[in-house]
Amino acid sequence: MKSRALFLLPLVADAACPNSCSGHGTCGAEDTCTCYDNWVMGDQEGGDCSDRRCPYEVAWGAQPDVTGNVHTYQECAGVGICDRSTGDCECFEGYTGAGCGIMACPNDCSGHGSCDYIEDVSFGTVWGEYYDGNGALWTGLHDEAVFLQPKPNWEADKIRKCVCDPGYTEIDCSRRMCLAGNDILDERMNRNNVYKNQIQKMVLIGAGNRGYGTTQLDTETGPVWCKGPNMATENPDCFRDLIGKSFALTFTTKLNQSYTTIPIVLNNTNINPIDNVLSFKNHSEQGLSNAMEDALKSLPNYVIDDVTVDCELDFFDALDYHYGTLKQLSYENEWQLPALTCTFEFTGTSVMGPQNLLEVETSYCEDGCTPQLSDPVQLKSAFNLTEKHDQAFEVYSHVVEEQAADYNSYECGRRGKCDYSSGDCECFEGYTGDRCHTQTALI
Repeated sequence: MKSRALFLLPLVADAACPNSCSGHGTCGAEDTCTCYDNWVMGDQEGGDCSDRRCPYEVAWGAQPDVTGNVHTYQECAGVGICDRSTGDCECFEGYTGAGCGIMACPNDCSGHGSCDYIEDVSFGTVWGEYYDGNGALWTGLHDEAVFLQPKPNWEADKIRKCVCDPGYTEIDCSRRMCLAGNDILDERMNRNNVYKNQIQKMVLIGAGNRGYGTTQLDTETGPVWCKGPNMATENPDCFRDLIGKSFALTFTTKLNQSYTTIPIVLNNTNINPIDNVLSFKNHSEQGLSNAMEDALKSLPNYVIDDVTVDCELDFFDALDYHYGTLKQLSYENEWQLPALTCTFEFTGTSVMGPQNLLEVETSYCEDGCTPQLSDPVQLKSAFNLTEKHDQAFEVYSHVVEEQAADYNSYECGRRGKCDYSSGDCECFEGYTGDRCHTQTALI
């Protein structure tokens, strides 16, 4: 019987990467995987490329690098856990976005506000809330809240806050606002004087064909001043930017509710005001004042229950405005600017105390718009100047507080508690009214 020797030969196999790189990479030297983009193994490169990578964002806080920077890029911005099966970040509470790089708003603003980036939030969500309007003397009319340029910090487009709808407040817009009113028992320093209402003053200056107010007109015989030293050369053409044209007024309440009037037209159908500005002044100023009063008192919800308006169409003395008796007479003609000046005294119960400044709407707006301004006034404003005059004497259309209110303004008149769920005032015993501003009995 023949014997045969069996020799065991070593088995030879082809090189292979783990799990064939799971189909998400290429197999290279030394049997290592080079993973496709956004594929890893756990939190490491290579391996079998079986897990997904999650988005990287600038970290809210991380281990400092060699330069001391704590806002380096991290997966899920360092405030979330990566779901390796899907590649989605599971953000910790208070953060959102694909890579958890955005701060969420508290309670999603309770359904009563918008969640806005810090860089898009205005300085005072209501015009006049923090900005008192003094700057408008130099910068012209504003028609919205003031926006400040944020510093170039890393979080400017990451942090967000709630901007509440009208009538709501609190950090998450969960609380209703109550009406503010005068504390009827508030003591005053000087009891000999009557209470003072807030008075706002509006000055609308015609833009003129060069953008800085019509101070003179070009005629065949040369330039003619709109108004001479003896006040006898008033030229009605200087008022063409105002007369016969329209504008509207917007009033914003202490509850942040904004209401806009119907269009107000500076006109008189019985005369041709362009031909005789003096006749227009004599016949129409009171009519315009009454029209503004009616327009403001007709706003919804009785937000302005009473107001007194007094208007005057005349030339505005810019030099006197800036320098008073120190003005230079050589410039007297040049700085007589055609203007409509109106004062608004808020006398009603619903507008006691300081109020937000009125806004003047002058943007062209025709069919389908409210208010419909197809031929708006053309105003001298810092935002539409085409040519600079002498900056030392410059003045623009503006709205300012001319007289501060002597009345105070407290939530529920300081004589009741606000029901923050309903927005109604629960008045203390002896007081009544929607803002507890009326005393019914001595306690």
